[in-house]
Amino acid sequence: MKILLHNMLRCKKDSCKTGGYPLTIVQADEVEESETQGTAKGLAKTLETRVDWPVLVAVARQFGWAELPEEFDEQRLQEEEFVQVVHGVLYRKVVEGKLK
Repeated sequence: MKILLHNMLRCKKDSCKTGGYPLTIVQADEVEESETQGTAKGLAKTLETRVDWPVLVAVARQFGWAELPEEFDEQRLQEEEFVQVVHGVLYRKVVEGKLK
């Protein structure tokens, strides 16, 4: 499961304590990094329409993948390194793990 997909998943059970969002990755035994490069334009559209930034920041920090800023600043999309770091987190794939 790519982290981008995780960012959108919701639990539909009535028993979900957090309203079903966000699901928690409690274990990530096998993780594959993305081999693709991101672009500022593509990343801007993805972040605008599909990503809950605080959830992305929390997952990146939980597993030590990246230290993303608490608040998203669109100006940072002009920085190639920032674009590649965020793209790398979004398209990282948890091959084996557990959700809660």
